[in-house]
Amino acid sequence: MVDLLFNNTFSQTSTTVSSVSFIGIILISFILGLALAKCYAHQTFYTKEFLITLSLLPSLITLLIFLVNGNLGTGIAVAGTFSLVRFRSAAGGARELLAIFMAMVMGLALGMGYAVLTIAFTLLFLLMWFSYDHSHYFSASSAKRHLTVILANKSDQIEALQKWLNDLCQTVDIISIDNQKNPETIQINYEITLNQEISDLRLIQSLTHQIENANFKLSKKIKKRKTL
Repeated sequence: MVDLLFNNTFSQTSTTVSSVSFIGIILISFILGLALAKCYAHQTFYTKEFLITLSLLPSLITLLIFLVNGNLGTGIAVAGTFSLVRFRSAAGGARELLAIFMAMVMGLALGMGYAVLTIAFTLLFLLMWFSYDHSHYFSASSAKRHLTVILANKSDQIEALQKWLNDLCQTVDIISIDNQKNPETIQINYEITLNQEISDLRLIQSLTHQIENANFKLSKKIKKRKTL
């Protein structure tokens, strides 16, 4: 049964491929591409253009690998084309990159004729994707926030701000400090974890009441650190 996964749909004893096998592989690539696009769209902000691209990419890669198979010169030309597309494309998020790599793997495997292996792996991959999406194991802390404060560059105000943050938050970590735009003011970026009884609104109201002439910006999106 396991050996069936590695059976090649294309005959290895003949230099030609039957039209039925080729059409079957292309149809499978369309179906798996649609399944991948549907999985990506689950709980994700997306555009229609990206879903169409994602659903058609496996069939495109399948056809490409089928045509390139055994031709070294054509393979090098295709690699150069992909490098040009990469540098002309905007960088995407981790979820987009995962979906694109998965589409390429599906296309590569189908183009080489491993239909059963591709179907089995795709189903397993999508099942794990859905499971991880609904799992709390990978969930970010709901109490973590990114706080940006712009206030007067005075030691008493900065000390008062630090005191109130320590009272209202479980953890307070300074990410960056900047006063280049205006020497009279200072911008401090914090990564904080709120106390259980403190809401976002209550935090801002308390800080606004205690710290005069200061601007506060609170966000759930934590900025990535540039150091490991």
